[in-house]
Amino acid sequence: MFDTVNVNASLPNLVDLTITCCPALKRLPLDATSLERLDLSECDGLMNFECEGYPTLQRLSVVGCSALTKLDLLNLPRLKEFNCQGLPSLQHLNLDQCIALTTLSTLPTSLRKLSFERARDLENVKASLPNLEELTLTGSLKLKMFALDAPLLRQLDLRECDALEQLDCKDEH
Repeated sequence: MFDTVNVNASLPNLVDLTITCCPALKRLPLDATSLERLDLSECDGLMNFECEGYPTLQRLSVVGCSALTKLDLLNLPRLKEFNCQGLPSLQHLNLDQCIALTTLSTLPTSLRKLSFERARDLENVKASLPNLEELTLTGSLKLKMFALDAPLLRQLDLRECDALEQLDCKDEH
């Protein structure tokens, strides 16, 4: 019998994976070194998701996973597109070594902690995050513009942002 709560698979030739409306899915340990596109939507049992070590992943979409509280994107050197909409419970987002990501526009307003580390091609960040308390941005060598509306921000750590021209952290309210 197939265990619908946990998926553990080795699929080295898988290029495109879409998982939709799987409310009992709790974990997704997946060995898919050729994966280029991953779409997760309406997986309401997923509370934490760590997406790590997919050297060919170019597009990631995590949409409508209402219970997701923590999302870690680690060592995704070819990730160019990242969509994270409809995540009302997401509090922690960590992007580490997503070096091909150039822009982020839509981030969940529920975020309390956001971290970009070694996102070297990231050029622009513009976000209104009313619940954000901690932000870390390091090693973003091409970051030119950083605009943030975060009235609850208590900790800001910006390091190694060599190209930063504009830093705008005004409270728009």
